[in-house]
Order: sequence, then C-alpha cells, then structure tokens
Amino acid sequence: MKIDPDKYFNTFIRVLKKTISFNTYYLPNPYKLGEVRDYEKKINHLNFKKIFDHNYLIHDKKKFAETKVIFLSHYLGYEHIKDEDFYYGKIFNILKKKKINYSILMINKTNFQLQDIKKKFKNTIHSRIYVNQYSHPVKDIKLIIKLFINYLSFVFKKTYIKFNREEKKIISEKFTFLNFIKARTTLKLVNNIESILNDYSNNTQCIVFTFEGHAFERMLIEICKKKKIKSIGYFFSVIRQLKTNIFYKFPKFLMPDDIFTTGSVVKNYFKKNSTKIQNIHMVGSGRKFLNKKFNIKRILSSETCNILICPEGLYTETDIMFNLGLSLSQKKTKFNFNFRIHPELKQNKKYMGNLNNRIKNFRNFKISNNSLDDDINHNHILIYRGSSICVNGVLGGMVPIYYKLHNEISLDPLFEINQFKAENESQILRYIDLLRLHKNKKKLNNKMKSLMNYCKLYYENFDEKNILKYL
Repeated sequence: MKIDPDKYFNTFIRVLKKTISFNTYYLPNPYKLGEVRDYEKKINHLNFKKIFDHNYLIHDKKKFAETKVIFLSHYLGYEHIKDEDFYYGKIFNILKKKKINYSILMINKTNFQLQDIKKKFKNTIHSRIYVNQYSHPVKDIKLIIKLFINYLSFVFKKTYIKFNREEKKIISEKFTFLNFIKARTTLKLVNNIESILNDYSNNTQCIVFTFEGHAFERMLIEICKKKKIKSIGYFFSVIRQLKTNIFYKFPKFLMPDDIFTTGSVVKNYFKKNSTKIQNIHMVGSGRKFLNKKFNIKRILSSETCNILICPEGLYTETDIMFNLGLSLSQKKTKFNFNFRIHPELKQNKKYMGNLNNRIKNFRNFKISNNSLDDDINHNHILIYRGSSICVNGVLGGMVPIYYKLHNEISLDPLFEINQFKAENESQILRYIDLLRLHKNKKKLNNKMKSLMNYCKLYYENFDEKNILKYL
C-alpha cells in the first residue's frame, strides 16, 4: 500500500494541535510513518541492578556548571572511542581552540550501568554527563500510573473535540493505551535531562542534539524554549525517498531554532522538501572516509570476489540481510560473504549467539569483527538497504548494490543517483557476474565517478566558520 507522508504528517500535526493540552506530543509512535520496521529488543525486566542504577552521572560538576554548549550524543558500547565522538567528530577541537566551554551528554543505549560507563571514560579530556533512558517498571511505577491517568483523561476529553475521518484514524491507530505506556522511556529520558539542567547548568546557551525525529527531541526543544536556550537539531543521518517528520512544520515550541546538515546533498534535500522550514545550515561532518579512487581491476583481477553485506541497526533489517547472505553464499560457494552488524545489536549476546550458530557450517560466510575501513579495503562489492555505510563504501571504491524488497518504497540513502538496484537474489547474482566481466568498463567507471562525486557532498568536512557563527 502506498504511503503518502504529506497526508499523514499534516494530519498528525492537526491532531497534535487539537490535543496539545493533553501532552500528546510525548507519544513516540505517532511520529513514525506507517508500521515500525523493527521488533523490540526484549529487556530483562527482572534485572534488579537496573532498579538501583543512577538516573544520570556527571563526570565533573564544576566543568559542567561552566558549560556554554551541550552536545547530546549516544553511548553505543565498545566501539565508542574515548575522546572521539561518532556524531560530532572533531567539532570539539574547534570549540577548544576558541575557548568555548562545552559538555557531552551521552544517552546510554547499552546494558551497561552508568558507573561502568563513567569508568571507561575516566581519562576523558571532555566534560561528560551520562544519562539513562531505560525505564524500569518497578522503579518507575509512579510514571506508569501518571501515564495511565493521562490516557484516561485523553479518552474522556477527546470526545469534546471535533476530528475528521483521517484524524480519527490516526488517533485509533497511534494514540492507544499501549503507546501511552510506551512513552515512559521518552518521559524518563527527558525528565533526567531536565533535572540535570535545573540542578547543575547555569550558563548553558545552546543545546545541539542529533535530529532524527524522535518524540524526546521535540520535548527537549520545548525545555530549551522555556529556559531560553538555543536548540539546534543536527541531522547526521541519511535522506530517503520517504520523508520523515523532521521535514514538516510542527508548532513553534516543538521546532529547533536551527538545523545543521552534514553536506550539500542533505541541505538541498531539506530545501526541496521542507519549504516552510528556514534556518538550515551546512556545517559538515566529523565522519572519516577512505576517499579511494575506484579501481575496476579490484573486481576483474581477483580470483574470488569478496562481498560485504551491511544492514541497518534494526533486528528486522539484520534478519532480512542475514538470510539473503546465507542464501547467496550457498549459490556462490567460491565467493566470500562478510556480514557487518550494527554495534548496538552486538550488545545482545543471545541474538549474536543465534546468528553464530546458524553459520557454523558455512565456510564462505562470516560475521565481521573488523573495523569499517578494513571491511571496505578487503571487499569489492557492497550489498545494502538503508545503511549509511553505502556512502563509506562508495568513497572507498566499492560498487554498491541496493537490495529492494518487492512493492517496497525505497530505503536507499543513494536513491537520487544509484542505478545498481536489485529486487531478488537472481538480480544480485546477475549484477555480480556482469561486474566481473570485461565489458562496459567505461560505463561502469562513469557510474562510479558520479556516485563518488555525489557521496563527497553527502558528508563534507566541517565548516568552522558556520559552526561558530550559528552556535
């Protein structure tokens, strides 16, 4: 079924405006278009350690009290390098050079306790705050009761509001009792951040957060408005054919003051698809890329062919791509298939154990534990769906093949330019065979040249002038 994002989000925003007094904007699910593409990771609610974990820890309270700019980041686990941030990179060097005090507020997205994370960063050169987002049903029973009361109030009061058919449909599907209760994680996180700002932050002038369209981001913006703190949404992710909620004009108190983008490709997409949103600035990205020239001989001269498969950090997507890889490896036994899993999913030992058990008898299919650069250097072809690694792969000289499911709206971050697309295994295998033939070298070189030029503008180098101007 075709989904119309304009129709959905404009309808949702109307519902939001009509029910704003009920605080419905903290419900996560309505911000997502259609069905959620991932199943939830099961958390052990009987883990009593979580009950006694801190809501937040501050590395150095004195430094934090002097902070002018707060950067909201995410702790993903063992791949998080101590003094480099995956999202903001070397932006902190720019601020240090200008003697601008800053702090990094890290949301814990792992099963580690905050005290353990703080120990990992004991020698950090940055001012850091570690925040929990997980809401334990026992510890946060008051929050659950509050949400239950809010839901009853919403059900009663909405009968006095006039909704059209489309609005009623969204309410029945998205404003359910279950979605109210699920909002406890969002509220828990935002309450923790607000407590930090109230109790320890006196000089904060600006908060920069990763802008992906989550409910907690809108609530953080509201807090910034109340405290007269500038809010900046940094869109570090990828663009897709199907627009998300960040491209739409929400009520002013839920809109960031400025939006930062990583490159001209993303900025231009914002300009084309969000005519009512102003203050969009290209500041660049701290992400590192290999920037190698495409060498067709890598594919033609190799006795075998090394293929890298990269899913997004979603269980459903990982399952789809894992099954695809297993099937391809059985049909192309002389090829090597390397599967790269998102670091957040690697934290789930049970899930990883199941995947490893499934490949015990496969000689040409392996789960990679290499660095991303090593994977790009050692593989020739990339098979992907929605992962931003397609940009890294192209700039590292890999040929990208997008795998599209039948009747699916494209998830391809390179949908504006990539012509290597396949909807089934046979098409993928045909592409691989064609790439390894000596025909149409010039055509392939031209396609890769266009892809590489495009990707260079996806994540550009940091623009120091713009960063300092708009912070």
